Amino acid sequence: MINKPTDIEDVISVVRSGESYFATLLLISGEDVTHTWYSAEDTLWSGWLQQEIDEERLEVTGDNTSNGSQLYRQIVSDEAERRIEQGTQINGTQFKTDQASVSRLREMLDGFGAGLPEASQVKACTAEGVLLVLDTQEKVQTLYHAAIKYRAGIVTRSAEIQQLDPIPDPSKDPLWDLTKTLPEALAALT
Repeated sequence: MINKPTDIEDVISVVRSGESYFATLLLISGEDVTHTWYSAEDTLWSGWLQQEIDEERLEVTGDNTSNGSQLYRQIVSDEAERRIEQGTQINGTQFKTDQASVSRLREMLDGFGAGLPEASQVKACTAEGVLLVLDTQEKVQTLYHAAIKYRAGIVTRSAEIQQLDPIPDPSKDPLWDLTKTLPEALAALT
């Protein structure tokens, strides 16, 4: 059973699809959460939601059993983009793999390629506050290649999930475990 989040300021929207719901919530921290799924069978959620939202925020759509469901494909795509932004562990350190972060690494590699002395003097701080000394082309290249590989893996997994019928809840971490094939990841959900 999914427990009701405790840090919700507002319910922005709810999409009903058969017996499942997809909610966009605003957290007290000001962060939008768009990846909250639950089932009408979950009485805690459905009872809470009925009290928290008004009818104007409930949009009834088709269900996710149709492979053509644009809503559910978009939800999977959004989850993939969130995971790319969040990034992955590379050599034990969490790295963002969004476009800006990957572009910075590419620029550093260009600096080494151009023979710029500044290229070997780069220091960077991760979002978690880890200081990195990126003083060799090999260090930068390792990060760049790992980030590109991760991004490609997430995009591919997103496409694979979007082809499923029905499309499972894309917020589940096992679906995105790139060390496993999609069938193995799906088996880990059960």
